Amino acid sequence: KNPNTKAYYANLAKEVEQTSLPKSIPTIFEDIPSHDGSSARSKSLQPSTKPKYALGAIARSPRDMVIHRSNEEAIHSASLLKTYDQAFLRRSNGVWACAVLADRAAQPTNAPSTRAHWHTQAEIDAESMNLEECMLFVINEDGATKIVKKRHWGKFVRRHLAAEGDADHGTLQRTL
Repeated sequence: KNPNTKAYYANLAKEVEQTSLPKSIPTIFEDIPSHDGSSARSKSLQPSTKPKYALGAIARSPRDMVIHRSNEEAIHSASLLKTYDQAFLRRSNGVWACAVLADRAAQPTNAPSTRAHWHTQAEIDAESMNLEECMLFVINEDGATKIVKKRHWGKFVRRHLAAEGDADHGTLQRTL
């Protein structure tokens, strides 16, 4: 599995689409009665088994993403993404499309092919190259990828509000 081939990322996209969450997640307050007299045991959380957006789908509403007023807050928000998390990427035509974070690592800024090539650890010489943290996203089911440098995270990356457990769900969801 060569991480620099389209087939690798196409398979990664299929794996993410097929991943399912457990049928139910019990709450930690199972035996505490709620205000209506029933126990929380009967009210376990039911997560969605499929992501709200398909890979490459255009955002239907700004309410589906975390939006910040300042670039610094937006960069920090994007930095919270973990591998396999869904996010929205701003495309060259201005629309926001759903993508999946495939990798995150320091990448050379001065190499001739930095825009189109994701460098492996073996290809990077930290002593002779200027490095910048970058994110590698899979943007469609064919395995096409996009590399976004940290200095552009605030402008081109927005977190997806698919999970109710998102730490910023109630506080940072809409700050326009």
